[in-house]
Amino acid sequence: MSKEKSNIELIRVLTENIKNPFIAISAEGNIISFNKQAAKLLLIKEKVGNIFDYFDKDSAFELSTLIEEVLSGRKTLVKNANLIFINGMNLKCQATISEFNQDQVFCTFKPEEHTLRISDITKLKVRKEELSVLIGNEKIENIIESVKE
Repeated sequence: MSKEKSNIELIRVLTENIKNPFIAISAEGNIISFNKQAAKLLLIKEKVGNIFDYFDKDSAFELSTLIEEVLSGRKTLVKNANLIFINGMNLKCQATISEFNQDQVFCTFKPEEHTLRISDITKLKVRKEELSVLIGNEKIENIIESVKE
């Protein structure tokens, strides 16, 4: 097996076995590989495309700047980020970007964890738009709608 093919296989195995959303990209943002969690978070449907196309202009610029910093010699960068998708959804996360080749990086996005303290009465409000984006399964959405009624 050639070195390039073994590197591609290593990336595939790594991305499938990392628990947080994980994506391997080129310096230009081209998607090389990703795991199921990243596909779900970023709504990625195929392995072609550019990571920057998933974010609004400011978030794409921020991510691009972080990648440039890593590739210019920093090697690894961990930063709390507030990224906004083109659909308006907000991702507060800890982004870790590491160089793995001269012009490629691994990115993990560990979403911020939230704790809900319940006492006496707690009101929750669910917006249907966000729910359908998060669930993405019509049968489950129909069950939730029937419970609401």
